[in-house]
Amino acid sequence: MAGSVEASEIPASVIDDDLARLRQICKPAADFADKVLVHTDRDQAKVADTCYGQLDKAIDCLLDLFQKYCLLLSAHEYEAPPMEDDDLSECLKRLWN
Repeated sequence: MAGSVEASEIPASVIDDDLARLRQICKPAADFADKVLVHTDRDQAKVADTCYGQLDKAIDCLLDLFQKYCLLLSAHEYEAPPMEDDDLSECLKRLWN
C-alpha cells in the first residue's frame, strides 16, 4: 500500500490519490444529501438523479479506505461487528413517524 513492505511512511501522493477517489465516488451521494435531503434546492433539475448503485459505491469506497488506513495505522485488520447487534428499528421509527 505504501510502496514496499519496508516502507516507514505513507507517501503523500497515496493519501492524495485516496482522497481524490473518495471525493469523486462520493460526490453524487453528497450532492444529493446536500441539495435534496438537507437543504432542498428549489430547482430539482440542478440535482442529478442519485441511485442506490451510487450510494453503494460511496459506502464501499468509504469502507475500503477505512480498512486500508486501519491496517496501515494499527497493523490490524478491521473486523466489523455482527450486523444482528445493530438494531436501529427504534431510531428509524422516530424518523419515519
